[in-house]
Amino acid sequence: MSLNNLNIGIGFTGSHCTFDKLIPEIEKMISLGAAVYPVITPSVKYTDTRFGKAEEWQKKITD
Repeated sequence: MSLNNLNIGIGFTGSHCTFDKLIPEIEKMISLGAAVYPVITPSVKYTDTRFGKAEEWQKKITD
């Protein structure tokens, strides 16, 4: 399957427990040719949780 020339927006909300599962899926989409644009809520941007620090997630999501 090819995702060439597709622009995909993906939203990260307060469901921090799912982020580890989303990162590999985003990497797959990028490897298939998609341009992925993450959108994060204030909860993701500012809230440290037991699943990780907000700053670390922002780096993983935007790299």
